[in-house]
Amino acid sequence: MSTIPQTLKEIVSTNNNITSSATFFGLITRLMYQPTESRLRFVDRYYGPNLCEPLLHILSLSDQSLEKQIVHKSHYEQNCNGKMLLECCVSDDKEFVAMRLCEFDKIDYLPITEVRFLQGSLAKQVAHFFDL
Repeated sequence: MSTIPQTLKEIVSTNNNITSSATFFGLITRLMYQPTESRLRFVDRYYGPNLCEPLLHILSLSDQSLEKQIVHKSHYEQNCNGKMLLECCVSDDKEFVAMRLCEFDKIDYLPITEVRFLQGSLAKQVAHFFDL
C-alpha cells in the first residue's frame, strides 16, 4: 500500500521561517514568512511533458548555478492541461519561494522532486522566472 504524499502546504508549514495563525474562527490557517512578515500564497504552474527534463534540471541546480541559469533563459510556456505540475509557494514580497515538481500518473499528480526552498534575491529571480 502506497502512502499519500504530504501537500506542499504541510511541508512548507514545517519550515523554521514560517509561522501559522488561525483566522476566521479557526477555520483558515494563514502562513507567513517570518523574516519579512509577508503572507504566503500557493500557485500551480502546468507544463507539457517536453519540459520535464528542463524543469528537473533547473530544480536540481545549486543556488549559484540556478541564479546563472535563469538569467539567460526565457520563461517556459505553460500548458493548462499539462502532464507536469510545478507546485509553488511564494511570499507576497517574493522573498520566499518553495516549489516541487509533480507528474500526472493515472488519476493524480505525484511529486517527483523534493521541495526546494529559496530565499532573498534568488527567490525573487525564480518568482519572476516562473511568473509567480
